[in-house]
Amino acid sequence: MLELEAIKKRRTVRKFKNTPADEKLLLEIIDCARLAPYPANVQPLKFMIVTEKAGSLFKYTKWAGYLEDGAPADGERPPSYIVTLGDKSIKKTGDFYTEGAIAGAVMSIAAEALGIGTCWLGAIDRDGIKKELCLPENLEVVYLLAAGIPAQKSKAVEITDSIKYYIDENNELCVPKRSMKEVLYSTLPLERG
Repeated sequence: MLELEAIKKRRTVRKFKNTPADEKLLLEIIDCARLAPYPANVQPLKFMIVTEKAGSLFKYTKWAGYLEDGAPADGERPPSYIVTLGDKSIKKTGDFYTEGAIAGAVMSIAAEALGIGTCWLGAIDRDGIKKELCLPENLEVVYLLAAGIPAQKSKAVEITDSIKYYIDENNELCVPKRSMKEVLYSTLPLERG
């Protein structure tokens, strides 16, 4: 899959098949995040694949606030998570959100290219996850990336009257996106030489 195609096709997945994603593919996704650009090249992130305890992490997450019943039901929950961790022994300030955002975007696109569905989760109980995973003091939970084989289609649609995502009559998750005309502030004339 071409990189631009993966970027444009990538959508959030909120319902997964029980089949876990291949661990080799999850490692490939993390390898892409490892090579991502980071401010001042500090690289303070670490990553953890969670499959065995995936079910126990679910209780620390919040899902799909715009949907009345947006959390995946039993049998639709992610079989794997990639936990993004900030290492305070590398970056003392403890502010890992810029790096985490870069890594999350890169991993989501890499996953799409590899046929893995993802949901980037920021509405999480970080302290609960840290305790559940018995993480050392120097590691902070930044984000979770739910990962697995999609059980529901998700597509971008043009905004009509709301930015809120919704389920359509075909049970597809529809994610309204602003048009190019709306997001392009201005264009500069090309210099001619």
